[in-house]
Amino acid sequence: MKRFLLIVIVASSLAACKKSGVTPINIVGKWELHERKGGFILPPDSTYNAGNGNTYQFNSDGSYQQYVNGALAVSGTYRLDKDTLYYNNNSYGDQALYSLITVSGNTLTFRPQMADMGTMIYSKLQN
Repeated sequence: MKRFLLIVIVASSLAACKKSGVTPINIVGKWELHERKGGFILPPDSTYNAGNGNTYQFNSDGSYQQYVNGALAVSGTYRLDKDTLYYNNNSYGDQALYSLITVSGNTLTFRPQMADMGTMIYSKLQN
């Protein structure tokens, strides 16, 4: 009986440790703009060559830097809440600028809250 009880306890413990099946999104690293689709403000459906200087650097401490044409444009902190990216900096404050963020292999896709910006697709350069 003690052996049966031990087996039940161990099995219950293992079942309680089972992961929920939801993998958190990891965007830490340096990402370069590769493609932009749709939108009203910027020209739609643009493809960018490697080395274009339009990058995001997301750091594990929650800080980030955005570079436009190789020059630092904005820096601050970020946080992810499920698939929504929140920025906190002098320009935006704490706002949800991008939602429906997906990471697939070395591709990061942003679908902004503001439909006029279009979808941005980034390629990972480094961790």
